[in-house]
Amino acid sequence: MVVFDNWKFREILKSIMEKKKFKGHRISSKQQLYVLIGEALHVSPETVKYWQRDKSSGPDPRMPELLDELECYLEYPSGTLRKKIKIEEEKTEGKRMDKVSEFQKQQIMEIYEVLKNFVSEMDIEDEDEYYKIRAVIERKKLVLPEAIFNAIWQFMDNVVEEYVLNAEKPAFTEEEAEYENGVMNIKTDAAFNKLMSQFLERLQELDEKIDQFAEQELRAYLLG
Repeated sequence: MVVFDNWKFREILKSIMEKKKFKGHRISSKQQLYVLIGEALHVSPETVKYWQRDKSSGPDPRMPELLDELECYLEYPSGTLRKKIKIEEEKTEGKRMDKVSEFQKQQIMEIYEVLKNFVSEMDIEDEDEYYKIRAVIERKKLVLPEAIFNAIWQFMDNVVEEYVLNAEKPAFTEEEAEYENGVMNIKTDAAFNKLMSQFLERLQELDEKIDQFAEQELRAYLLG
């Protein structure tokens, strides 16, 4: 089965950001890049942003020409953003809790600490840092019991990712802020304080959700 390669798409965007230039445009933010790609493919910037997510199937499969256009616009050969995967039979998971070794407990703690640092370092709007954490977790897949890995992965998909990729900004008037090339320019101290206040609230929310997840899903394994 051939599917969209979200990882390759993220890496291509990352390489463009490192060059800070694309098709004659100076690129200062990923949002600006989403806007450019969206305009070229006649989709919204948020749609382009969503294609990076592992649970996204990429450009609408009902319009295969859209993926061709994306590869062409990014100046990559046809097939670059496609990968083959094996369809595995669905496994029925028992409700028995697996016992974990000391080494596995250490891996679980490392994941917890990485997530806590993600918040304490105020990186929750940094997409690159978020995907680095996903890569760290994915590398531990082979050493963690399947139930634990799946619980952590779902927490990343359903909770953490929402804070990173779906961050809502406060409503600003034209006097307070404006967007230019997909980048928000804050004009007043009051607007900046409003933005920071919401950001700090989101930091606290995610920090609490990480602790709740650890208490509900991981603590029993660590104490077992």
